[in-house]
Amino acid sequence: MERPNIKNFFSENTTPQMVNNLFLEQPELYNYIQALDNYIDYLSSQLEPLKKNAEGLLPCPFCKSEPQIASLGGDKENWIVLCPNCQRASVEMGINGAETKEDCIAMWNERA
Repeated sequence: MERPNIKNFFSENTTPQMVNNLFLEQPELYNYIQALDNYIDYLSSQLEPLKKNAEGLLPCPFCKSEPQIASLGGDKENWIVLCPNCQRASVEMGINGAETKEDCIAMWNERA
């Protein structure tokens, strides 16, 4: 069966009663839309863990907790990204090849 374009079914002035009648006349359309809705929910649930925090960091690849980025201080900017929950994952300037804060974030996100 060819996938219908939903926009072709409903105009701007479509009423709920008209939609109900359409579904009664074509139950396969209702089943198709319900399947699409379920698939969209599934995709949304899969994407939720991939959302970045305010610093642009993805969740920890091990425990899915929100990582933190902090300055190690000293005479120059030294940055570390770590998971405060499991403390197994970290990226640190000078150790992992990162030379800037942005490098640390990018390297963390490659692991996530």
